[in-house]
Order: sequence, then structure tokens, then C-alpha cells
Amino acid sequence: MVENEAAADNVDLLLRNRLVKLAGQKFVYIEPAGEKGVVALGGFFGAMDLSGDLGRATLGYAARGFAADLRLSLGQIAIDEKDESKKGSYAGDDWGASLSAILGGYVVTASADWITFADEMNVTPDNGPKVEQRYRDLEGSLILSDGPVARKHFWSLGVAFVRHENENQVGDRVVNEDVDSRTTFVPVFNYGTPALRTERANLYLGLNTSFPITIFDQTESRNSTGKVVKTSQYNFGATIVPNIVSEVLFNKYVMFFGEANYEWNAIRYIWGKAASGKNYTIQQSVADKVNASIGTRLQYDDLVACEFTLGDSFFTDTKSIFNGEGVFIKFGGFIYF
Repeated sequence: MVENEAAADNVDLLLRNRLVKLAGQKFVYIEPAGEKGVVALGGFFGAMDLSGDLGRATLGYAARGFAADLRLSLGQIAIDEKDESKKGSYAGDDWGASLSAILGGYVVTASADWITFADEMNVTPDNGPKVEQRYRDLEGSLILSDGPVARKHFWSLGVAFVRHENENQVGDRVVNEDVDSRTTFVPVFNYGTPALRTERANLYLGLNTSFPITIFDQTESRNSTGKVVKTSQYNFGATIVPNIVSEVLFNKYVMFFGEANYEWNAIRYIWGKAASGKNYTIQQSVADKVNASIGTRLQYDDLVACEFTLGDSFFTDTKSIFNGEGVFIKFGGFIYF
């Protein structure tokens, strides 16, 4: 869960940044609380999970050195009436694709998604201005990893991009009082290394870092004197997340593992111009979150395996053990072929 670069990949990481590692693998993975199913056939692979309030399907192919997939979560509606037509999307509408390739011993993965995060409806009347709702994210990332050749030092670096639109437009005017549209760039660098090893135990140390840069769309408003004022805001941050993962093999059937990370928002610097016309700056540094979990993996030969990862609610809120709301952070099973 802490995404240590040197530790073994879980199914989420395989589908997100490690597609080429699915080449040659044959398994079925089911995660009930997470409402997820994954199948790998040695070349072709597929997945079923949720995106927002809608089901999402993934279909891909992985060969030695190259992999690609397509993702689709579709929620569309079109209404034709006498005086107007309407077209809309539901929360969770998701169109995405990924490409991954091994180049010179390194893995390069590019990914993009167009996501509707809330119900939106666009209205085109026969007479009058067009009304358009935009509740969408355009997400993209480009990641380089040394996974195929690494032995002692494991790292990945890259950049993520998000264009977030949260606004209503009538004709040529954006009518929201609080426009939240923005563009974010996030350079990332993650590192992990096996610090201690014995025949039956491993300790991995890691550090995940990100440096988000956010630019909010400029808006116009009138101040108390009636003057039109342009407002703006810019954010810069640096987040540092050290992590540890340790695992021990009791025998060939049972493995126990534990993990923890520490989230430190080392720098958050905000500056901009308010609707009053005054410039402002905000500086923050917060270390307010520690995540810890333990788990076990039970495997019988190369046939079947189950994994359980327990969060803090397992020890503090026993009434919700089986409702999928944090007690079992992950609970899934594999069948291998």
C-alpha cells in the first residue's frame, strides 16, 4: 500500500505503471471489497473495476518489451425535445489508454484519461444561449523506471498532468461564483532499496516525492467600487513520504508483511490576487499523517493464493470488519495457471 519502489508489485501497480510485467503471466485476481476483477492470459489481459459511480472495463495486451491497454467507463445520455436538445455524461465517465515499453533496460509508461467526475448536462436550445456544464479532468502521466535492470537501487521518475474543469458556461460567460478550474503539473521521483535481507525476510526502505505546481484560471469580478478585478492563484508544493516495508516467509505457504509511511507536506506556498485587489501569500509546512498496515499472504503451490491487508479500523472498529470501509484495506484472491 505504501508503494515502495523495491518491494514486489501489487495488482494495482501492475495495471497502472508496470504493464510490461503482465507479459507471460496467467492468473485470475478477485477483490470483493474493492469491487475488482483482473485476468491475465499470458498476452491479453483485462480488468473490471469502478470509476466514480460507473463500472469500468480494461482490455490490454502485453508482450516481451511492450504493452498497451484501453479503459472505458461509459455513461452517456442524449435527449431531443421540441425546443432544445440535451447531451450529458454521468459521474465516472472515463476514457483512457496506456502504453508501456522497455527501452535500453528502462520502462517508459505513458497514460491518459478523460474523466467526468460529476453529472453534467449540456443544453442547446433552438433560441437563446447554449448552456454547457464542465465537470471533467484530463489526466496524463509519463513515467521512467529502472525496474528491469535494478538490483540494489530501484527508482522511477516522471511527471503527471491534470487539467481540472469545474464550471458552468452560458453563451460566452462563465457564471460560477467560485470557479475552481485549474491546471496542475506534478514532477515525481520515487526511490527504494532492500536494506536488510536474510534467507526468509526482507526489509525495504523507500522515499516517494512529488512537487505539485497548480495554476488556477483567472477570473473577473467587481469590487465594492464597481471596478472589474482579475483574481488569480498559484500553488507550489513539495511532499516527502518516507516508507518501510518488511516481509517474512514462515514457510512455503505463509508470508507475513507490515508497512508504514509518513506523509510530510514539506512546503506549500500559495500566492495570488484576491477579489478585493490585494495580493496575498500563504506558507505552510505540515506533517500530519502516518499510515500503517499489516497483512498476510497464504499460497498453496503455484495454484491459489489469498492476501489480507488490515488497517487501523480492524483494531478500533470491529462492527465494520466486513463492510469494505477501511478494515480490510485489501482483501483479494489469486488463481494461477
